[in-house]
Amino acid sequence: MAGPSASAGNYPIAVDVADDDGGTDQATLASGYTVYNIPSTILQPINYTGPRSMFKLGSTIPVRITVKSCAGASVGNLLPQVRLTMGDNIPDGTDLEPTSTAAPTVGTAMRYDATGAQYIYNLATKGLSAGDWSVRIDDPSFAKPVDALFSLKK
Repeated sequence: MAGPSASAGNYPIAVDVADDDGGTDQATLASGYTVYNIPSTILQPINYTGPRSMFKLGSTIPVRITVKSCAGASVGNLLPQVRLTMGDNIPDGTDLEPTSTAAPTVGTAMRYDATGAQYIYNLATKGLSAGDWSVRIDDPSFAKPVDALFSLKK
């Protein structure tokens, strides 16, 4: 059987068998096994646990994650996508978080910052409405997306 890989992807599993009469055979499972990259939770200034973050409407919020391979190395060649949805029944947040002065990101793809070994998306809140929001980051190389909640106030 093939050993684990450090790179995300789908790998076939090949099995060689031999019986006590000297007969042999090999089988390869086409579906194999899938190795995923490992994203962090969404990093500060958005709280992943504890009190939900609250930001001023019209600010720019830095949305950040790190991504590691299954071998623990930083992965910087992805294009994670950011999706934002408004939430209705999210408990009230209590932490007013600082916001970024950086320009908002255009599109939905995060950019990689090699110095910080992290992906960054500057989320513009101008044009959104006050209330509770959910931000989701996904990439085909993740086993599941990363989510966090935050609130916007006037």
